[in-house]
Order: sequence, then structure tokens, then C-alpha cells
Amino acid sequence: MATIPATCFARAAVPPDPLGRVTRLCRITITTAGQQPHFADWALAADACRTMSAPPLWQRSQLIAWVLMPDRWHGLVALGGFDDLGACVRRLKLRSARVLAARTPGLGELWAGDFHAARVDDELHAARRLVMTPVRTGLVPRIGDYPFWDARWLNDKGRAAPSPGAVATTSQLLNGVLPYSGVKLEASPASSKRRRSASGSG
Repeated sequence: MATIPATCFARAAVPPDPLGRVTRLCRITITTAGQQPHFADWALAADACRTMSAPPLWQRSQLIAWVLMPDRWHGLVALGGFDDLGACVRRLKLRSARVLAARTPGLGELWAGDFHAARVDDELHAARRLVMTPVRTGLVPRIGDYPFWDARWLNDKGRAAPSPGAVATTSQLLNGVLPYSGVKLEASPASSKRRRSASGSG
């Protein structure tokens, strides 16, 4: 199994809050309603990534690392002293659901009503494990082949972080169809649009 070099995660501490407030590090998992693989659609996943990592959503807390899977989102979050876990998740779900529903008519209910969160003590270990989720589940052979993730270290080190929804080549990401609980990923934004157009015309 491919691994991420430790040098990619060179800093051990969560950045201090500029106002000196205490931060709480946790891993958050949000699943889609009915665990539907909505984000197997390439274009929808790209929209979700851009929306869920947008700075306006993270003014009270810090998004350390995240990965979007076909039926869920995992995030490593440092909650700010003036933020609340429930409020943070509500902001994330409400904003993303509103934006994606506006861009994808007929999407329906996007997120399940509950979520899972666990306290994290070892930031580096948690981040590396989180971003390796697509490899562990068999979605891609190497994490570099998966476009829907990011971690703050990549930008801190001056490396080219993968833009949400962007990938070098479609064949690098998919190479046909890769297994993930029987889910087939759309091969490109164009194919995703065609599928939604076909569904709408039927």
C-alpha cells in the first residue's frame, strides 16, 4: 500500500489561535443521506470540495486536512475557542447543501441528520490516516491519483496542493473504473454533465 512520506507532514502543532483561545482537535465524518454516492459524480464532487473548503466557512475554526469520498466527507478540524462542534458541522452541511442544490436541481436531501466526531491527540498521525482513506478503501492505488483532498502542510511547504476537483489527467484518477463498494465514478466533468442532462430529460 502506498504511503505519504513523513516529510509532507513536518509540523507537529496546530497553529495557535491569534487571540490565544484554546483549540480542540477532532476528526469529523459527515455521511450523505442514505449513504448515497452523490460524490461519485465528478462535477458534483468538485463543487462540494470548493464549497466545503471555502475560507468563509472556516473563520472560527481551522480545517487542517480533509478528504471527500463518494458517500461522505472526513475532516480534521481544530475548533476555535469561540466555536462549537455542532455549530461547525451545521454551517458546513447547510452551506454545502444550499450551494449544491442550487447547482444540481433534483439533488434532494444531501446529508444525513447526524455526524460522527472523535477527539484527536496526534495531529500528524490523524492527518496522514485521514488523507489515505481513498487508498485504504481501494478507490485509488496512490493518493496522488485522487483529487478530492487537501492538507495544510502542502501549502505550508510551498508544494503544489491539489486544487479541489482538479486532477492531472482523468486516466490517472480512474484508469477505467476503480472499485469502491460497487460505486462507479464518472470519468470527467463532461460525462457528469451528460448524465445529469440525460436524467433531467427523462
